[in-house]
Amino acid sequence: MVLQNIFRRKMAALLVIVLVLGIGIGSFVVYSDFIKSENSIKIGYLRGDLHHLAFFVASEKDWYEGLDIETSFFSNGVEEMDAFTSGSIDIGYLGIAPAILKRINAETNIRIIAAVNYHGSAIMAPVDSSLHSISDLKGKTIAIPGYGTVQNILLNMALEQSGININEVNMTHIGPWNMQVTLEHGGVDAFIAWEPYPAKTVVEGSGKYLVKSSEIWKNHPCCVLAVRDDFLRDHRDIVEKIVKIHVNATNWIKANPSEAASIGAQWTGVDQDVVVLAMKNIEYNYYPDQESMTKYLEKLIQYGYVDSTQVEDVDLFMDSFIDTSLIEQL
Repeated sequence: MVLQNIFRRKMAALLVIVLVLGIGIGSFVVYSDFIKSENSIKIGYLRGDLHHLAFFVASEKDWYEGLDIETSFFSNGVEEMDAFTSGSIDIGYLGIAPAILKRINAETNIRIIAAVNYHGSAIMAPVDSSLHSISDLKGKTIAIPGYGTVQNILLNMALEQSGININEVNMTHIGPWNMQVTLEHGGVDAFIAWEPYPAKTVVEGSGKYLVKSSEIWKNHPCCVLAVRDDFLRDHRDIVEKIVKIHVNATNWIKANPSEAASIGAQWTGVDQDVVVLAMKNIEYNYYPDQESMTKYLEKLIQYGYVDSTQVEDVDLFMDSFIDTSLIEQL
């Protein structure tokens, strides 16, 4: 009986030790995961956007090796800017439009640290339609991916260049992934979108390029690489590494277009022949053109998407919004 009691006491003590160790180990695992999550670099990008090919290449080539990277994809730039606002991402590939509009309207503290591309959009019409030029769009219904977007501004400029008042067409907001099918079923007469949606429409035989965005506005801004101000302040060394990787990936795309197209097809989910055609309409470039970005903001003010009272000095705002120092020190 005495031996049984001693044995029971020893077993109970052993059980307590195991439980304590288990809780301790479990707590350590949870805490370690928490620390890892807190220290990771959170990068956002747009799903299916071929403009973000530099990020796809860098990811595919494991050029972020040594950095604790977490990625998040978004359907549009507004969602991505909301993630910036909430602190869910630190760095992001997105369009200049949501970057500027949210910076002004929501006071989201980000800044542009690199360009991603110029050009890369197009106005599309049905392949068998009687539309052959912008002047044929008068009175037509045209899909745009959003109001105030680069594509919206490009369409406005194209219409004005052809002597058409923007009130003489009907613009409707449709997600670019739904534009081709809407065009095919006669829901719209034309659309403007970023690549690869225009190229996909051509390759699949339902649409034709009416005009490419480079023909409307040479070297117009499009996608950018942005960072939260506080993350740049606290982790400049990490941001420097990300920018260097972005620059190297951009240069690699230019030197290896065929392999880049293969990676683009894999990451966007479209056929490689679509990507090859789309890439002919995109200029991958990492240096932000402040002059063209300033012009874009002026167009936003002109068309009423930004109140002039919100930006009293456009040049001063852009000076604080664009930081080229990271690229210039490479």
